[in-house]
Amino acid sequence: MFGPFGAPKIEEKLAAAARSGLRSVGEAWAIADPDGQVIRLSGIAPDEAARRRAIEASLKAVGPGGRALGGVTRVDSSGVVIARAPKFVALDDFQFEAAFRDGVLSLAGMTPSDDARRAVVAAFAGDEPPSLDDKSKTAPLAEEAAWVATMDAVLRALSMLDVGEVRQSGAAIAISGSAKDAAAAEAAESVIAGAQGAFTIDARLSTSETGAPRDIPATDDVKACQDAINRARNSRRLEFRQNSALLGAEDRAFLEAFARETAPCAGQTIIVEGHTDWDGAREANLALSARRAEAVKAYLVAIGSGAALEIRAFGETRPVASNRTVAGRARNRRIDFVLAGNDQESD
Repeated sequence: MFGPFGAPKIEEKLAAAARSGLRSVGEAWAIADPDGQVIRLSGIAPDEAARRRAIEASLKAVGPGGRALGGVTRVDSSGVVIARAPKFVALDDFQFEAAFRDGVLSLAGMTPSDDARRAVVAAFAGDEPPSLDDKSKTAPLAEEAAWVATMDAVLRALSMLDVGEVRQSGAAIAISGSAKDAAAAEAAESVIAGAQGAFTIDARLSTSETGAPRDIPATDDVKACQDAINRARNSRRLEFRQNSALLGAEDRAFLEAFARETAPCAGQTIIVEGHTDWDGAREANLALSARRAEAVKAYLVAIGSGAALEIRAFGETRPVASNRTVAGRARNRRIDFVLAGNDQESD
């Protein structure tokens, strides 16, 4: 009836009609191939409901009746594969960490998807890609949309800090770090306050400002004192066990050597700075860092330090290593020594 070329042309029209119908219901994943009076569907369907919608859309688009009537008699969906549903990680088990230090953004733990990871990196960097150390792994999360919305704010806040870290455990997110001044810290806190979602955010931000530094004349005595402090600091770091401010035998031996090494500092003031890792509450860490600094000052006074001594406590706000590792946290539980007036140079 149609001649040698009639059937192929009808099948082309049926295929075009089926594709149009599939797109109209959002099932563009399906491939429709007319085969005589049958439309054969193939492709990967997101779920069983999508497969059924594709069958219904194909029948409706091409109409019934086979070639003679311009339609089909049935749809064969045996070529359709149902995609395996993602296995979501429970929110309570979801862990994510980000850190910014020395111009490098580091990611670790889990991100819900590649798109989610790209979104939070973009929130941190804007139009300027950062130096990125990405050790995160994809772990599907049912709350992905809420996670991205919240982390968008948290990573933007992190980008406002000179140094900082973000740690997520389940629905709890903590961000800590140091901004260059009070205005930058307040701006970061404002961004965090505007975050929406099913997460709680604990912000522990400080500033790098320690008061206006005094101008110290570059005298030989001052230079000799600074050189002595540098030599002592480079020889060994004074670090503490977790939640402890006790000085061990090696610590006391180091302080005795420090007192001898810094003999040129007589008449100068040395600031003893106490620090912690980020385990524990902010207020508790601040108090612990003060006890550490006070213990060191008391021992130096007892053995006869020639310099005047002051203490400052910074808690967890000035990490020198990542708090994500045992070794890094150990380095952060420390004492630093700086010459008064040069205290902004402390590492």
